[in-house]
Amino acid sequence: MNLSLPWLFATMVASTLGYGVFTYGRKQVRMPHIVVGVLLMVVPGFVDGTTGVWALTGASLGALWVGTRYGL
Repeated sequence: MNLSLPWLFATMVASTLGYGVFTYGRKQVRMPHIVVGVLLMVVPGFVDGTTGVWALTGASLGALWVGTRYGL
């Protein structure tokens, strides 16, 4: 496990965004938001490398945006 400062910062940002998306999804009863929120809160802790965490965060939020935009 990588415990460098950039990795810790990236996981903190990803988890914070995940918590926000999860809370929004729970209040609006939106299952895609809940799933992406939980994914962003849990998975970054298991990803090794700062680039991987940023890529996971961007891909997850991008997929959520596209899915929401086109009717999910």
